Amino acid sequence: MKKVFNQIAILILALTLINCSKNDDGDLTPVEQTGHQEQYTRLTSYSQNSKEYSLTYNANGSIKNYEHFNYPGENSLANVEYDANNRIAKNGAFTYTYNSIGKISTILEVIGSTEIEYLLDYNPDGQLTAHTRYTTDGSRIHTQHKIKYNLNNQIAEINIYSLYSTPNYSKHSFTYDGLGNLVQDKNELSWENRNDYFESSRTRYTYDSKKNPIYGILYKSGLTNDFSVINFKQMHSISAGYFYYYPPNNLVSLEVNSVGNPSNNYITTNYYFYNEDNLPTTMDYSKTKSNGETTLTENYKTWTYEIIE
Repeated sequence: MKKVFNQIAILILALTLINCSKNDDGDLTPVEQTGHQEQYTRLTSYSQNSKEYSLTYNANGSIKNYEHFNYPGENSLANVEYDANNRIAKNGAFTYTYNSIGKISTILEVIGSTEIEYLLDYNPDGQLTAHTRYTTDGSRIHTQHKIKYNLNNQIAEINIYSLYSTPNYSKHSFTYDGLGNLVQDKNELSWENRNDYFESSRTRYTYDSKKNPIYGILYKSGLTNDFSVINFKQMHSISAGYFYYYPPNNLVSLEVNSVGNPSNNYITTNYYFYNEDNLPTTMDYSKTKSNGETTLTENYKTWTYEIIE
């Protein structure tokens, strides 16, 4: 069968799992329905640059563990555990606790003998407004994210302070399309967090209409927002600080424009091949630099599925 190329671009450094959209119940894609029983197609493994990563599930169909790229000293297998309310309690190196309204209140990250705690604050409407990490002695803020929302309750802006960054302040401003997809991230920097912000870069995204095989799985596992503080490594498409974006459809294009340094501009493009359920099975990847130089990697990613009942 002749391959039909659908041009797509992925986010750089975001080891994107191209995923599948959820149905009304947050489940996977039904491939057959007989009476009251449905069969579903579920992702079991994927590969990137010829390295394969697998996923397993518990009896409820939620993720039990998954493999991901690991750095030296980091476990490549992340186990996922749930509390009595079926909320994610542990995800690899991260442990989550919840407040009285069911929102994540603290995140504890353990890397070897190092423990890092993040504190989360909410407004009366239950929207996350601040994500803070303090220095080891607790005397100063190490990193803080402050969040603003648009009229559709989508994250519109993330202001980040980092004690050891230069400049210390950065700001991500997000734009969405009519379907709710994140289509632009404008990144600005500031030395004093006043009115001296200057634009550093602008990244634009587009998406296809196909299904994201991870999206439904993560929602079934307890993810409650496309932009989340829960880091399923390698499964998010876009990240901003400690926030991770999981789109319902596949990221189609990514174009980075670096203000003041156009030599850093680039476009990444993916070419997908889908199965009969409109799920991606293989992907070729290309990157075009500002000088026009283009590199193409065939079969950069592959996906394997199973049918469950």
